[in-house]
Amino acid sequence: MKAETVEDLKMFVELDDIACHEPVDLSARVEIFEKGTAPSGEPYLRLRLYDSSGWVGAFARCGDWAGHGLVDGQLRDLSLHTADTPKGQRVLVAHPDYGQPPCERDALDLLPAHRAPNPEDLGRLIDLVEGLETEGYRAFVRDVFSDPDFAISFVTGTASGRCHHAERGGLLNHSLEVAEAVSVATERMSVATCIREAGILLALFHDVGKCAVPDAHRIPEKRHERLIEYHLQEPMAALRKRDRDAHDALWLTIAAYRSGETYGAPMAALVQGLDQCSAQADVAQRALRAGRKGYWHRFCGGRPVWMPPRDPERPAGWLGST
Repeated sequence: MKAETVEDLKMFVELDDIACHEPVDLSARVEIFEKGTAPSGEPYLRLRLYDSSGWVGAFARCGDWAGHGLVDGQLRDLSLHTADTPKGQRVLVAHPDYGQPPCERDALDLLPAHRAPNPEDLGRLIDLVEGLETEGYRAFVRDVFSDPDFAISFVTGTASGRCHHAERGGLLNHSLEVAEAVSVATERMSVATCIREAGILLALFHDVGKCAVPDAHRIPEKRHERLIEYHLQEPMAALRKRDRDAHDALWLTIAAYRSGETYGAPMAALVQGLDQCSAQADVAQRALRAGRKGYWHRFCGGRPVWMPPRDPERPAGWLGST
């Protein structure tokens, strides 16, 4: 029996007759988070098997995997059986899947749902990428997220230390806000598709430098922008071979965003403006929730942020004019 996703696996395991008597095959990323020894003295590993649909815990007997290799973060074909512990608990036991050819799964299907502070943002990300018309750009995003360490960092990171979207998961939330806003703002513009979608991708990855190195959100302003090409260099090289026009449109948009010379690449200017809108809206929401009132507030690195006064007849987080 084959489970397409972790969510499917959970459904199969709940069916007692199937789970007890027939193994379920699954392709998923494997996270090793604990090593232990059973009462019999047999060494084992505790695993998390995950994809963008969810995660499930499993055990692996080290003897079963001798010579087969089980590496943290790896995409693996697994044959999963159920077993009952001495305490009567049902657990999953993972074995190597010998009978199937190596699996292939889309990198977006393997996003780390078990780490995401806001799992719904993973769905937003997948919808955004699937909405791109340029196949080269869809493949580019898959290449970026094929690195599981990067995927976890991007999904769990903060957009800043204290300013805006400073909570875990804030980096992805902020990036999606800007990318979705670019998509909506340009939907009816007579702009070449590759140029419009280059703006969407710049918006999605404009803060990628904040997860390229530890504590990158502490890098002085504008410094992290220099790390965009650093982290995207290999996916950009693959995009250049796959679709030269799409590569050049994205490269010019990134270069204009970095330099500030945006006349020849107006999508970069749009990203800059919507980035600031997203940041200021988050700062203002946080300030209002904290009970701050008034028209100006120095909140983000000493920079003033304008906030409308709270209208007692409106919800507490409302930011419209009075």
